[in-house]
Amino acid sequence: MNLIKRNLGWLLLSQAATWGMSVLLLLVAPRKLGGDAFGQISFAMVYVSFFELVALFGTATYIMKHIARDTESLGRYVFNTLVMKLLVTSFLIAAAIGLAVVLGYERQTVLLIGAYCIGMLFNAMNSALAGGLQGVQRMGRPAL
Repeated sequence: MNLIKRNLGWLLLSQAATWGMSVLLLLVAPRKLGGDAFGQISFAMVYVSFFELVALFGTATYIMKHIARDTESLGRYVFNTLVMKLLVTSFLIAAAIGLAVVLGYERQTVLLIGAYCIGMLFNAMNSALAGGLQGVQRMGRPAL
């Protein structure tokens, strides 16, 4: 029971920190950046998130389910998923930036989209690794 309380405490602390940073960002960032810059950043973030939906597409859950049933397949599934995610995300990055150029977005907006696309690549790779770790039930927790 003590482990459950400790894990719940860390979860609540992490959620409070996330909410606090979100509120701070929403209150401070628009004032410091100005309306135009904040709007461009928000647009780039939402634009790339549509492509990221396709990049993630629930593969972490699929990997987790299959690895939990057969832990010997961990390496094969995670490696194949990383390769697949790298290929798919590379195609999606090219599509996102190419579509932004074709639609005639400003140069600065296209650069912001490119920066968020790099984040999309890391997020897609992370989802494959996290799915494998969840499948073998070895997700890390803070050391106390």
